Amino acid sequence: MTAQLIPRTRKRRLSEDELGAWRALVRAYAAVTRALERDAEAEGRLPLFAYWLLLALWQGPPQGVRPTALADQTFLTKSGLTRAVDRLEADGLVERRVCPSDRRGQLAVLTPRGRRAVVRSSPAHFRGIASYFADELTDREAAVIRKALDRVGDRAERHGEATPG
Repeated sequence: MTAQLIPRTRKRRLSEDELGAWRALVRAYAAVTRALERDAEAEGRLPLFAYWLLLALWQGPPQGVRPTALADQTFLTKSGLTRAVDRLEADGLVERRVCPSDRRGQLAVLTPRGRRAVVRSSPAHFRGIASYFADELTDREAAVIRKALDRVGDRAERHGEATPG
C-alpha cells in the first residue's frame, strides 16, 4: 500500500472506559443476539437474520426493495444478502422481480407467506428485545445509548464512504 493511501492519524491510547465501552457493546450484542436466536429456534420461529430481512421488506415499498438498499438496511454483505434471499425464496417468503424502471435490476419482494411470517414472529421477537435489552435500561439510558451509537454509526459510515477503493 502506498503512503498516500495510509491516513495520518494522531497517536493516542484508548482510555480504560473507551475500551471497556467497546467490549461491553460487542459482548451485549453477541449475548442478546445469541439469546434471540436460541429463543427463535426453541419456539420454531424465523431465525433472527430472516426476521430482520423480512421486516425490512415489510417496511419497504410494496413493489420491492433493491438488493443494495436491502443489504444496507439489514447490515449484510452483498454475498450474505444473496444467500439469505436465496434461502427465503426457497421457503416461499420472498420473491425476486425485475425492476420496472431498470430491466437489468432486481427487486426483492415479500410474498403473502412472508407477510404472515413477519406478523406471527413480531410479538415474540419484540418480547425478546424487551427482555434481553430494553428492560435493563431506563428511558434516559436508552436515549443516551441511542444518541451515542447513532453518532458513532454515522461517523463510521461517512468514513467508509470516503475510503478509496
